[in-house]
Amino acid sequence: MASPRNWRPGSFTKNFSWGKPGAGLSHLHEAINVAFGGKALDVERNSARQRLRTAGMNDYIPANFFLLNRVNGASVVVADELVRTALSHSADTSFDRLAVFALHLSLAGTWQGARPEQRYPAEWAKHFIVSRVFASGQWNGSIMHATEIESFISSYPEYSGVWAKKASTNLSYIYELSNIKGLKSGLTERWGERDISRFG
Repeated sequence: MASPRNWRPGSFTKNFSWGKPGAGLSHLHEAINVAFGGKALDVERNSARQRLRTAGMNDYIPANFFLLNRVNGASVVVADELVRTALSHSADTSFDRLAVFALHLSLAGTWQGARPEQRYPAEWAKHFIVSRVFASGQWNGSIMHATEIESFISSYPEYSGVWAKKASTNLSYIYELSNIKGLKSGLTERWGERDISRFG
């Protein structure tokens, strides 16, 4: 795997109003539908965020952590596989797992005015999965809790964030909502370093 870049985690938070317990990442599913206006076409970033704000939804978390951005004249949010899945299927466990995979790819892309570190907002989470959870080639969901995550990121000199505990509890909360911890090893081979490193 490529050497870690300087880890400066963005402030993703439990305060996204993820939805009712047991509903997984259904609120993110709804947010994607709102941001894209129900159409699987690239949308101008400012328009997507305005749609979310108009609907009373947080516009920062989906656009900066789960969706791919690029500059194509204007800054746009790309209608990628996560978006197509959200628009064509109801919210379910498969969507949740795809969303968490997108988060771990940590490739938010670029947009006008973005700082360099914003392109990889959750790189520390990707390295946690590769280095700890899938270290032996077997999925170990039992360590996907806030204490272990905080210990991991705090031990790396690449981590330059000041809120290791908050980042850890927020990531652990997403793991809990999406039921990623409970995956069995046979279902997670594609989460291994061989595949994820292609994006790093």
